[in-house]
Amino acid sequence: MMAFFYDTGLFYNVNIEQHVSSFPSDWFLRKCNWHQATRDTMSLGKASRGKRTCLACDKGNKRKVGHFVKALSWWRPLRGVHVQVLDIDASGGTTSDCAKATEASINKLKINSTDRAHLLGGQATDSGGRGVLESLADEMKSLGLCWLHNYLVANCCIHALQLQLANGIREALGEGALDNVNVMQMLHTVCRLQEMLDLKEWRYILHRSSEFVCEFDPAAVQEAVPAVEEEESVAEVTNPAVEHEDAASTNKKKANTKTDTNTKRRKKKKKTKEQLEAEAKAAFMSDFRKIYQFHPALKRVRVDAEATKFEGTVLQNDTAYSYKVVDRW
Repeated sequence: MMAFFYDTGLFYNVNIEQHVSSFPSDWFLRKCNWHQATRDTMSLGKASRGKRTCLACDKGNKRKVGHFVKALSWWRPLRGVHVQVLDIDASGGTTSDCAKATEASINKLKINSTDRAHLLGGQATDSGGRGVLESLADEMKSLGLCWLHNYLVANCCIHALQLQLANGIREALGEGALDNVNVMQMLHTVCRLQEMLDLKEWRYILHRSSEFVCEFDPAAVQEAVPAVEEEESVAEVTNPAVEHEDAASTNKKKANTKTDTNTKRRKKKKKTKEQLEAEAKAAFMSDFRKIYQFHPALKRVRVDAEATKFEGTVLQNDTAYSYKVVDRW
């Protein structure tokens, strides 16, 4: 790099030794980071001394290193809640290892490791994996890290908010499952179909679906008649009476008579492939007519299969256009 810059004339009449010494070395930058981290830890220890602090922690694994993120918070009467990251030091995978890692991090705030000036008054974690909820609290209490009375344990409230949204979606759209026929499963099916097909095939499907919408005539659709399964009855089958003798305990004969009368075995009559296809098509056309007439905003624009400009159209290749096919079907 230096030779390249010199050939371009950038370093004429420049003292190379002074130029090199004008920039901090890698060691100097690392030393600055260490000093700043030390000052932050000392100030955090002083500010949280004697406070009833709460711990928010979460364990993760990045590049095969078990990071354990820990943040402290406490209430300030005039300025509200104060939150500051303690560290992201690595931790083992068990709950006991997480408690010991927390102890090592808390000890950084103390002058002596035996001081009891930085006790935890509560914690907040997620609900999965190791080092969470009451199990972590019990391990930390055994190490003397917590207040013995009124220690609060909370789980992540974001999961509860997601449950509220999920319950509303299930009530409105239904719950997705392979055997379910509802809006939610239709969205899942469309997304899986898009993942299985390449872009050219997917655009061709959108083109064909737009043609179907434009040529659809609600007046020509007949109501689908529910299919009635035909059954064949077989002759009655009667089992003869069977007597069982039990002489081991009472030496008395007991007769158990089991008679099955008026029993019919039913066999479903199989339908041909053409009949199944006709019934499925009739049911689809009937259901689509309801969607077609439900709202006038249904897009009825024919998609050009030979188009070369896709930006801003339903053929655009982005992660957001998968939902647009729902307007077509």
